[in-house]
Amino acid sequence: MPRFGGLILKKERIGLKAYKIGKSGGLRFIYLIIEEKRRLISLHIYNKGYKQEHKKVKEIKSNLKKILKELKSNECTNTLP
Repeated sequence: MPRFGGLILKKERIGLKAYKIGKSGGLRFIYLIIEEKRRLISLHIYNKGYKQEHKKVKEIKSNLKKILKELKSNECTNTLP
């Protein structure tokens, strides 16, 4: 997952022991870490088995790429001489 400045985008796999489902077949948790403010923002939690969730994840990734690209261009234009 991408890292930009103080922002870290991560995806974790979570197993469901009560249902005897391991990490590879369990839940996915996508979140953003803002290091400077020591914040974790949950973006999406989904079950790997549902195909409609795949579209949502693609949309989230696409939107985050746009945001990170904009942040990168703003950082480049806001540098000191």
